[in-house]
Amino acid sequence: MALQADITKPEDAQRDRRRNDQDVRPTRNILVNNAGVRPEGPFETLSLEAWDEVLAVVLDGAFLCCQAALPHLERSGRGVIINIGGLDRLYRRHPSRACRDRQSGNSTA
Repeated sequence: MALQADITKPEDAQRDRRRNDQDVRPTRNILVNNAGVRPEGPFETLSLEAWDEVLAVVLDGAFLCCQAALPHLERSGRGVIINIGGLDRLYRRHPSRACRDRQSGNSTA
């Protein structure tokens, strides 16, 4: 089941947990954290607010979703969490993606 939510907000991350508590289907046994944001533009001009949004989605969001899913994963007896950190390295470099290159330590400058 896919869920649309602002995962940087604890109440949104918990919403799926509450829905699953009321669900009659078997307990879920997998969580895939695959959310991300990609600010456009050169790294040098990236604002702190944009950077904070990246960290909030990638780090805080994964943390909050793991907390929300943990009771269901434990109940299943075989829970799995998959964290996908980004797919930018699979695509050709683009000047507007400089933030991601430098963030990962692969500076092209």
